[in-house]
Amino acid sequence: MEKFPKKKFQELVKNIQYHNNLYYNNDSPEISDAEYDSLINDYKNIKKLFPEETMQSDILNKIGIFELLSSLSLWIFVTIFSKF
Repeated sequence: MEKFPKKKFQELVKNIQYHNNLYYNNDSPEISDAEYDSLINDYKNIKKLFPEETMQSDILNKIGIFELLSSLSLWIFVTIFSKF
């Protein structure tokens, strides 16, 4: 049985969070989409191989503040104008 690559997984999580912040909150990505996709694929593969060890990490379901505000604004707009 393959050993859980804890250090690699932790580095992936940090790296993805760093690049998510640059992209979503600062609008200044440092890596290409292909490089980002590679990080995400590595992350997903480790999660698939070691579901119990990676259970606490769910960084792909977190969103940046601007995405949250945008979604909230749309919801408010639809709610208000659907009453007319």
